[in-house]
Amino acid sequence: ERPMAEGPPWKDCVTQVPPEDALDQPCTDQVLNDIALCVTKWELVAAHLGLSSPERDNISRHSHDPEMQKIAMFEKWKAKFGNAATYRKLTDVLWKLRDCAVIEKIVQLLLQEQQSAT
Repeated sequence: ERPMAEGPPWKDCVTQVPPEDALDQPCTDQVLNDIALCVTKWELVAAHLGLSSPERDNISRHSHDPEMQKIAMFEKWKAKFGNAATYRKLTDVLWKLRDCAVIEKIVQLLLQEQQSAT
């Protein structure tokens, strides 16, 4: 068990690590919509995020447009988990799938949000 101070497990695959408290924030729709287009295997991401098989089937049935499916997946995830739908959860899942490019994008968007908030 590593101490938290070392940062997230994916810290070596990004140029800059956002503050810990920022990672614990619920994902904003803006960020999710921006990264939805970058996610490749959304069904796999959805499964790791905790969406059930029927929930994933429902998304597939609802829309045949892959881009819309990805956005719908994130909307469903946020609706289901609320404040637990955090950047940390999302980046940890993407790290399991070794999707460093999307993690980097999330980090960049998160850091932009942090700057505009201050």
